[in-house]
Amino acid sequence: MIDLTYAKKKFEEYLKLYDIQDDKIRLKKVHTFAVLKTAEYICKKEKMSQEDTQLALFIALLHDIGRFEQLKKFKSFDDKKFDHAQFGIKVLFEDGKIREFTAETAYDTIIKTAIANHSAYQLPPGLTQKEKLHCRIIRDADKLDNFRVKDTEKIETLFDCSEETVGAEEISDHILEEIRKEHSILTSTRKTHMDQWVSYLAFIFDLNFSASFQFLEEHRWVDSNINKICYTNQKAKKKMEEIRAICNAYVKRHLPLELRRQWKAVIFDMDGLMFDTERVIQRSWQIVGEQMGYHNFGDHIYHTLGMNRKRRRQYFLETMGENFPYDTFLDTYRKVSEKYLKENGIPVKPGLLELLEFLKQKKIPIAVATSSSRKYAEQKLKEAGTFPYLDIVLCGDMVTRSKPDPEIYETACRLLGTIPEETIVLEDSENGLRAAIAAGTRAIMVPDLIKNLPQIEKRLEAKLESLNEVKIYMEHLQ
Repeated sequence: MIDLTYAKKKFEEYLKLYDIQDDKIRLKKVHTFAVLKTAEYICKKEKMSQEDTQLALFIALLHDIGRFEQLKKFKSFDDKKFDHAQFGIKVLFEDGKIREFTAETAYDTIIKTAIANHSAYQLPPGLTQKEKLHCRIIRDADKLDNFRVKDTEKIETLFDCSEETVGAEEISDHILEEIRKEHSILTSTRKTHMDQWVSYLAFIFDLNFSASFQFLEEHRWVDSNINKICYTNQKAKKKMEEIRAICNAYVKRHLPLELRRQWKAVIFDMDGLMFDTERVIQRSWQIVGEQMGYHNFGDHIYHTLGMNRKRRRQYFLETMGENFPYDTFLDTYRKVSEKYLKENGIPVKPGLLELLEFLKQKKIPIAVATSSSRKYAEQKLKEAGTFPYLDIVLCGDMVTRSKPDPEIYETACRLLGTIPEETIVLEDSENGLRAAIAAGTRAIMVPDLIKNLPQIEKRLEAKLESLNEVKIYMEHLQ
């Protein structure tokens, strides 16, 4: 069996030939040992034998040995200039360096095959089962750590250009089309740095083990890699949100069986999620607040999102004082809001009707769980033409406790006849999301007035930019 401790010692000696102070060289050293850990994770989760585990870790240690010479000569990761995998084979087997890392010869063919193909677009035909196994382990481990690298390293180190340059570039249409088909992306088809960035995300379509998807999900690297870029190109930003939805759904779909969850129903919040009414309310509060002598009164909306009428009253009396004329304020702002909505119609969020139609076609039960009163909610749902799609409408005055208490979502699941773990909830507010999470549902954030909730986002099923992306996500989740 291979002595991994000895091999690591010899690898450290080999690295003395290179300038570890160089950012790119340092990156590849860190990457090598991170790939070792990732390969170990895969082997453990997939219950590999001790022999296969040791061999997989040895291959991980040497898989990128050709990169160091590439970086020394070209100062670039661009494989068009230098095939690092084939150079690694030359160093190890033509120059005989392999014997400096291990005296064991029985695994040479497997090691050579795995290293030669660790970054290939696809595996060649004719491999033995053992060769395929170790090719797949190193390919998965290498790809998974590339997500960590992209998350932690500077754009300038990765691309030899500024972050601003990358963020201003377009994503080519044919690259997006490959993502829609859930295909890996050929290096030769990439035209921009953004195409290259997307091609890294497409690594997920070539992962082989359910443990690899579990590893990816645990770190939420799809989202962090997408969020790393500051997109000044709005077309690219829109395409990337579609890519986010597709990639996240693909990961969820390929988790280990015990971690996969079906979805049998969808529950919508209403204001801010289905309808762009939170902004209408905020505008009304601002107008009425000014009339009453209060400045920036619309900002209170950020503290009351998701609250029912009773809890909202309590908030204003606690914040403004017991003498605050809440009933007068309530009646006045409602008149202002109703006037605006009568003149302009219900502002339906983009993608809502398409999503409802998609769910109806799939025979997925649909509920609305809103903190608004029943009279207000049903009126707005009917005016917007969405009421016929709904199986259940549950309102704030039909439950005892307000969001973030989970009561409204627990009740909605019970009425739908589904268990929370198989129910997707779409929410925009912190109170709503906390309620959905506490109820045990699969909570998806679709941002409205509040764009980021870092304290809870890692507990979400997903965070998607709009209902258009929710539909894409659900299409790829099946």
